[in-house]
Amino acid sequence: MKITFLGTGTSHGVPMIACRCAVCRSEDPKNHRTRPSIVITLDKGKNILVDTSPELRLQVIRCGIDHIDAILFTHAHADHLHGLDDVRAYSEIQGTSIPCYGNPATLDRLSTVFEYAFRLQHLGGGIPQLELVTIDGPFQLFGVEFIPVDLLHGKTEVLGFRIGNFAYATDCNQISPTSMIC
Repeated sequence: MKITFLGTGTSHGVPMIACRCAVCRSEDPKNHRTRPSIVITLDKGKNILVDTSPELRLQVIRCGIDHIDAILFTHAHADHLHGLDDVRAYSEIQGTSIPCYGNPATLDRLSTVFEYAFRLQHLGGGIPQLELVTIDGPFQLFGVEFIPVDLLHGKTEVLGFRIGNFAYATDCNQISPTSMIC
């Protein structure tokens, strides 16, 4: 398994618009970070994208990600969803729909924000081919077990994911004792 960190910045990204702090004015490339997203490449060559940040197009081009086989969503905030339209290139090139996994609240938000992709029947192209899959416990993707981990981001319930001995937890300020046992 290989993990590619596409972005590790805050919800604003770094540097932030109109900010004059030392970090945002820094020339250090480490202080230029896009919003959070990762790609998990399984041993079988399957790429699983976690979250679709607004900079997704730039991130995947920079990292040379040439296919996406599934998408996992941690939660329904804009900095984790709003790059979803960019996956339409993958569904067009791959000629198949891409499954999108999330909790019910996140999937509901996706189908509202991206109504044209999930609810409307458009004629013509340019629409990502996606299917929504509800996460309601551990699940298998390409022969690998993914364990959702309940986390808190402020008062918002978000998901982290454990795959073998790797765990991904983003936008998290609290991990309950029961989630630590996963």
